[in-house]
Amino acid sequence: MPRRLLSPLLIPLALGLAGCSQPRVCTLIGADSGVTVRWRSADFADAGPATFRLCVRDTCEEHTLDVSQNEEGFLTLRLPDDIGAVTVPVRFTVTPIAGGQAVLDARANARLKESHPNGEECSFTVFQAGFRADRSKGLTSSY
Repeated sequence: MPRRLLSPLLIPLALGLAGCSQPRVCTLIGADSGVTVRWRSADFADAGPATFRLCVRDTCEEHTLDVSQNEEGFLTLRLPDDIGAVTVPVRFTVTPIAGGQAVLDARANARLKESHPNGEECSFTVFQAGFRADRSKGLTSSY
């Protein structure tokens, strides 16, 4: 009788010692390579509706937003997934629609970091950088 009780308990141990293991499970999380700038809308409320423009190298993306209707905003410029872990120049400007000078014109260098959103040993790699835009500090890294 004791032999029958021990046998089921020893099976998992024997399988583990024999090299059997669970197959690796990868998630299916999507992600893109790119640079993202986030901001608190209250920091730019006095600009009224404004154009938010993000440039990485020579490629730019811009949106006109009424910051009084949002708590936080962000702008992402997508980059090729095979760009690698390189350093790229970034420029972020906020210009009132009503005209006048930009209330923020900030520049930084972004070191793109390698990321594996589905797990270290799972398929696809992206390269990303993130910043927070602040009127007094300019662009500060959020990574």
